[in-house]
Amino acid sequence: MAEELLGVECVNGHPNPPDAYDCATCAGALAAAPRLLDNPPRMVVEASTGARLALRRDLVVGRAPQYLSYNEGTELLTVPSPGRLVSRSHVLLQVVGWQVSAIDMDSHNGTVLRRLGYEDVQLVPDAQVPLRYGDELDLGDGVVLRFLPPGASTDDDAAASAHSAGESLNVTGSLTY
Repeated sequence: MAEELLGVECVNGHPNPPDAYDCATCAGALAAAPRLLDNPPRMVVEASTGARLALRRDLVVGRAPQYLSYNEGTELLTVPSPGRLVSRSHVLLQVVGWQVSAIDMDSHNGTVLRRLGYEDVQLVPDAQVPLRYGDELDLGDGVVLRFLPPGASTDDDAAASAHSAGESLNVTGSLTY
């Protein structure tokens, strides 16, 4: 049975959290009232390898990812790592409600978060880090995951992945802004 989630669609049918002011994908107007949506995508995950998927449930990414024993609904994304810099199960993308968080699964070489306006930060293993549209995770060996609004195209300016040095992020177990 698919998860139903309270949300609001824009005039073009893109799903958004119920507290959104306008569509994160197209900036279009939103429907008058939130309603239950049938397991809408929370983000689009675009890998530098060319893989692209709508994130609706937890996802483990790695060179030979394994299912989580406590979560039967977990999906897997296998990425190449010729230099073996990406761990077998490297990072967990956890979906809770509308929030998507990254959790480094105690990977051998770590995971780097790139966020517009902030300096790059290496994730603390097992710490839950909320993701935003436009964020990137660098897993190593040229594997980068980019996070876009649901329905976004790869050239969507609103989800541009360029970043610049700025203030530092606090990574003592979770990120604060």
